[in-house]
Amino acid sequence: MRNKALKYIFSKINKHPLMFIFLSLFLGMLFFLAFLYIPLKSDYIDLLPQNAEPVVNIKYLSKKLKGLGQFSLVVESKEKNIEGMKKLADKLNDQLKNVEELNYINYKVPESFKKSIFLFIDLNDLKEVYRRLHEKVQFELLINSPFNLGFEEEGAVEFNIDDIVEKYKNRGAGLTYHESEYFISKDMDILIMFLKPNFLPTNIEKTEQLINKINIITKNIDIKSYGNDLKISYGGTYILTYDQKNAINNDIKKTSFIALIIIFFVILLFIRNFRYSIFLFYSLFVGVLSAFGLAFIVFNHINLITGFLIAILTGLGVNYGIHFLFRYKEELNNGNIESALETGFIKTGVASLTGALTTACAFFTLSFSKFLGFSEFGLLASFGIMITLFSTYIFVSALIIFTNKIFKTKNIREQKLLNKDKSETSITTKKGLFYAVLVVILIITGILSYNIKNIKFEYNSKKLEVQGQESIKTTELIQKKFNISTDPAIFFTYDKKEEIDFLNTAKKMQKAENSNIGSIITISNILNSEELQKEKIDVIKKIQKEFKSLPENSIKDPNIKDMIKKAINFTKDASVISEKDLPEDFKKRFIFNDNGKDLYITQVFPNKVLFDAKEMKEYVNEIKTIKGEKRVYKPTGMHVIYVYLIDLVLNESRIFIIIVFIIIWLMLLIDFRNLKESVIAMIPLIFGVLWLLIIMSFFKVRFNFMNIIVLPTVLGTGVDNGVHIYHRYKETKNIFKALQNTGIANFAMSLTVALGWSSLFFAQYIGLRTMAFVGVAGILATFIASITVMPAIILIFDKKNNFL
Repeated sequence: MRNKALKYIFSKINKHPLMFIFLSLFLGMLFFLAFLYIPLKSDYIDLLPQNAEPVVNIKYLSKKLKGLGQFSLVVESKEKNIEGMKKLADKLNDQLKNVEELNYINYKVPESFKKSIFLFIDLNDLKEVYRRLHEKVQFELLINSPFNLGFEEEGAVEFNIDDIVEKYKNRGAGLTYHESEYFISKDMDILIMFLKPNFLPTNIEKTEQLINKINIITKNIDIKSYGNDLKISYGGTYILTYDQKNAINNDIKKTSFIALIIIFFVILLFIRNFRYSIFLFYSLFVGVLSAFGLAFIVFNHINLITGFLIAILTGLGVNYGIHFLFRYKEELNNGNIESALETGFIKTGVASLTGALTTACAFFTLSFSKFLGFSEFGLLASFGIMITLFSTYIFVSALIIFTNKIFKTKNIREQKLLNKDKSETSITTKKGLFYAVLVVILIITGILSYNIKNIKFEYNSKKLEVQGQESIKTTELIQKKFNISTDPAIFFTYDKKEEIDFLNTAKKMQKAENSNIGSIITISNILNSEELQKEKIDVIKKIQKEFKSLPENSIKDPNIKDMIKKAINFTKDASVISEKDLPEDFKKRFIFNDNGKDLYITQVFPNKVLFDAKEMKEYVNEIKTIKGEKRVYKPTGMHVIYVYLIDLVLNESRIFIIIVFIIIWLMLLIDFRNLKESVIAMIPLIFGVLWLLIIMSFFKVRFNFMNIIVLPTVLGTGVDNGVHIYHRYKETKNIFKALQNTGIANFAMSLTVALGWSSLFFAQYIGLRTMAFVGVAGILATFIASITVMPAIILIFDKKNNFL
């Protein structure tokens, strides 16, 4: 049936080659235009299920709050030029407040907060400070009195509040260490400005616009006039996400150019015909870009995962072209050009069609994924594979037929890369050699397979980034200097009572020994009730009075002394403040109107910067359900979205990998109509993946969210290697002849694809280098399995005449 269909198609190509060439030109231009103009959807939140609770919440809050998270701008001075940093920050603020992408800028304590800094401190902690200070004062008064009997050494009292200071430092409350309202680090060498964008960090296009505007502003400011050593840098999720995408894009552009050159010259080396190599490249171009044509029509975009289709489809498309051209050149020894082309078209076409259908059906299952990144990839990849197959066979054939007629090419003898085996080695000896190889391979594989359990999934995104990236350094510097993260989880409550209920519950959780909760910032945490404020003011006044009673130089630690002086200066005119006294820029961070009713926002920060997804998951699991007395509170925010994405991708990946293997086997079973034959055809795939895992465990390479995308190419190559050799074996009834001919084509194809992936070793982004490792190791492993394990297994069954 398939032979007849392919023969009919070839007859039409042979009769009307020019028509098919014009068709290829038309489709090529159409697909190329789609490729040029199709937009990239870089916001992965749009790829998540839109009815999922974390997605609904983050879009709702983003709309109301005009974005989530902060863009951190750091002014650094190693010489501790405090005045220079403050003046530069003021100048930047004047310029940045006119940037339309920013909602507000926060870089110093509001004027109205200076006298109310005590509101950040719990009443019990204030009382404890007073108690310790009172004891110190009483002791100092005693030893300095005329009645002192010399007890100063035996009963000495030291005033120490390091534990209380550390408590608030861990909560991220200590943003101002210098005697000013600016957010300056404790060692006074950096000043931080928190910029609030009015869009989500996942919107790369808007982030780029914002960065460009900030860069223009900083370049137009004479920074040196504020201090010779002043330096500006950016940190936080916005810049980290942007830098990651930028690094990947730059690397892909560079390595894609390298890959195309490598692939073309390797094809030329094996095919040994410049014209045929150009034909194959052109046909691949039309087929691969077809996926982008479909994406333009169906989705009107590509996403961060479907963006890798060029590499994947090129790798799989090369398989079909090399097998076709190798068989065509081989058949030139046995007949004229037309019959050689027809034989190559039909014989390899059957095997290629099986491989393509198998891989396409396997990928099509991904289209049922909840994660649109997978579902769109599955649909486009399955379509692209089939079109690439047809493009390679049909358009290469049409070009060869048409150019042969124009140039009146005569029959030529095939130029073999490797000479046919002319040795006198007996079949028995060859079988013995394969059996020995099989035994050795099985023993080594069995021993080394034990290490596969050591393969872990790489959750730490920092290990995949460009080494020494400025945004990572700045983000870590912020965490080190201020002990805060720049990305909070967001909770919202429907009234003041709920807000207080949530705050009390979260504070209890924060006190747990292994809590990941850092600071909790909410209106109620800052603006206490009038009664509580009055109580705190009374305690503060007592502390002021006690401090004034201390004899000179009785507190030796200058840091504690400065801290108390600063607190007294800030609170000497303390008075009760109400919600209406809060600055508008501050209030809109925590209160927004929802259909005429105020909703209150609480920001819960982790106690450190979270690059590791495992740590991120621990933090999210801790806060994902906070049970208060009023109701259960659930968060949203970038960390919540990341964890949801991670869980969705990993859970679906495990399921789909199993489904893909089952579908591949079922398709092979349909093709060969024999259980044993279908299993044998899968041997290169099974052993190739197994050896890939062994190699990864040996070199301590982990799977991650990037290199897992390479697996489709490994699976597709493994299927093609097995299918082509087994189809050739069934045709010749001799596995050695099958290896001698098809094995060389498999080698050429595998080496071409592997070298194409190897171009990613030149990338700066480490995640792309791991893709190169998985691609090269997996593809070569499937090839080696196809010429070692598979022939040996075939010989075992061949000897028993099970399916001859």
